[in-house]
Amino acid sequence: MGRSDTEATPKLPGCTTNRFDTNRPVAYFTDIHHRNLGRGRYEIVEGGDIGAFKFAVGGCGDHPMDPERLRLTHSLIESESPMNRLSLYSFQPATFDELAVFHDRRYLEFIRNPSEADRKNHAVDPFVKYNLSLLPWTDCTLFEGVYDYCCRTAGASLDAAQWLCDNTDDRPIAINWNGGMHHAHCANAAGFCYVNDIVLAIVKLLERYERVLYVDIDYHHGDAVEEAFYSCPRVVTLSIHSAPSKSNTISFPGTGAIYDIGPEGSPAKGHAVNLPMKPGLSDDMFLYALRTTLSTLVQRFRYV
Repeated sequence: MGRSDTEATPKLPGCTTNRFDTNRPVAYFTDIHHRNLGRGRYEIVEGGDIGAFKFAVGGCGDHPMDPERLRLTHSLIESESPMNRLSLYSFQPATFDELAVFHDRRYLEFIRNPSEADRKNHAVDPFVKYNLSLLPWTDCTLFEGVYDYCCRTAGASLDAAQWLCDNTDDRPIAINWNGGMHHAHCANAAGFCYVNDIVLAIVKLLERYERVLYVDIDYHHGDAVEEAFYSCPRVVTLSIHSAPSKSNTISFPGTGAIYDIGPEGSPAKGHAVNLPMKPGLSDDMFLYALRTTLSTLVQRFRYV
């Protein structure tokens, strides 16, 4: 059953179902609609998709986090791999209760409605408490539509996880390029991340699967995901990220040391795996570290 008690998430119109050369089903969850121009060419129909959000408050200046990149990613996929190799699905935005499976309800309420009345009802300024700001250049600014943005980001990952739960044959693949907000904690934002769609998706997967192996290859340590499952023996978190260097003595978020492996005396000890890498890592070195570590983890925890 899907998240809304329907049999399946609706596909986007005009898209055909096919598979990659690996013969594994691939579902791509997106709200970026496009028009088929024929001969393998597509045109993005802008308006209303997640790429339309702007992190800069009031359109004031630029912000390093720009959802417009999602449209560029979508265009790149179109140009490099015909869309008929993917099963394209629209998705349902996450509900408040779905977000509250992991996140603090008062935190979510403030993101949804950061009014002056809410501020007066808090002993501590909620902007400080929740690591939020109205300044346009800060990491976690309350830009226009931020709650809607969070619901869409999380909704796509939740639908992707539900699709994986419902399609257990042929080792299916589900993609949400909108997601990956691995710095969002239970009750505060961090590092451009407000809602942790990854944690929510893993919780959904645990409804169907006994174990989940989470692999994070972002430049920064996947701190909030590791934190959420630090004492859970059913989840292994692997993060390959940048280590502090002479020019960057504190690599955000400042966590993910190689000796951080899980709580002592707990069945979850060894379920947090961190590989901080020094600057200058080559592609071959990265792939070697990833493959050898994954091979060991898969054999140890029997994920296949």
